[in-house]
Amino acid sequence: MLYVPAEETTDSGTVNTTILTNTLTTNTTFAAQAREQYDNDRSGPLTSPTGDFLLFLPVQTYSNATRSILSQAIAGGSSASLPPNTPAEVARGYGAQFDSLNKKLQANDSAMMEVIWADGVMVLGLQHPYSRGSVKASSSSMFDAPVADVGFLRNEVDTALLREGVHFARRLAAAPSILSLNPFEVSPGGNVTADADIDAFIRSTASTLYHPAGSCKMGSREDGGVVDQNLKVYGVEGLRIVDASVMPILPASHIMTTVYATAEKAADIIKEAAKEKRKV
Repeated sequence: MLYVPAEETTDSGTVNTTILTNTLTTNTTFAAQAREQYDNDRSGPLTSPTGDFLLFLPVQTYSNATRSILSQAIAGGSSASLPPNTPAEVARGYGAQFDSLNKKLQANDSAMMEVIWADGVMVLGLQHPYSRGSVKASSSSMFDAPVADVGFLRNEVDTALLREGVHFARRLAAAPSILSLNPFEVSPGGNVTADADIDAFIRSTASTLYHPAGSCKMGSREDGGVVDQNLKVYGVEGLRIVDASVMPILPASHIMTTVYATAEKAADIIKEAAKEKRKV
């Protein structure tokens, strides 16, 4: 969602709606002045970390629709989240995840939505999507690219969770402390109020926040797992996977630190295995 604070009026009386980030990258004079201000006294636009604040929110915090969304999830069942022709073992493993997601949806200590507000834009990030995609080999050749289906919004529950996020972002923009900046909504626009229209906006604009995970999840092979607890790939000798793909489910956070932790754990596992081998 795009909000622009109406902070400045030009000589002609029109509101200057230029967004700060764009100004820094397109106006060389402004960028030079901002750089000088930062170098001289460590103040000004360059002190902004871009994400001026981040909120990680349980559904109960940003919506009153927890019960209806849970009912929608249960009515659809776990199969609503999965691609066609999902292998039985993968579907079985997701069944356990589906139960976990339903518990997270009701919990008051599990974040389902991230709100990032920076330079006039409120970004809504779904932390625990129900929808699942797939990655498949396109041929027997290792040189052929795989076929990836991200599965965005495959389960309508994800659209409902994001719709509630849009409602929350509007309430946030209407808070007195923010309202004093005279913000106005550019996208999807304040006239887009019907749920069906908000859903259409979500479906036409949703994309990745660059936190992919789970394509080689850790777990039992019988439940669709790809690696075991030592990160070894089932059925392949001498191969481990150490990245975000081994996470069975997305954490409600930016995944970088979790990937670092996975790498540190893998290093410990490998060193311990080498130590045991030397003993033998």
